[in-house]
Amino acid sequence: MGKSRVSNIIRRLRFDKDEMTQKALAEMIGVTRQTVVAIENAKYSPTLELAFQIAIVFDRPLEDVFSFAAVYTKYGPPEVVRIIDVPKPAPKPKQVLVKIHATAVNSSDWRMRSGIFPRGFSILARLGLGIFGPRNKILGAE
Repeated sequence: MGKSRVSNIIRRLRFDKDEMTQKALAEMIGVTRQTVVAIENAKYSPTLELAFQIAIVFDRPLEDVFSFAAVYTKYGPPEVVRIIDVPKPAPKPKQVLVKIHATAVNSSDWRMRSGIFPRGFSILARLGLGIFGPRNKILGAE
């Protein structure tokens, strides 16, 4: 998988907020103007703390400012999980779109991601979840 990039609508939000400059935003969140430029252009993915600070400045939920998902394309340790840009899913007829604010990680979640299963269940688990890699690449989308 290539470098993780997270897209955003910061430029539009700045202009909607009395045409706020990149410098003004940078001062409000405690970074350089160049950092704001890099984030706006999706050349740099902000830390979670910085992303929350940006969302607070515009009084918008984080998911409105940034488009992202936690994905994994192979089994392994937590480092195999990447945050990437994904389009907002559109519900099909007779479906609803549910916004998740928080979720827990339990032993079955980390076992699925890691590919470590109890003795005797490995073959069955791989058949169900994907032999060479996970079938569902977006975490929490089960």
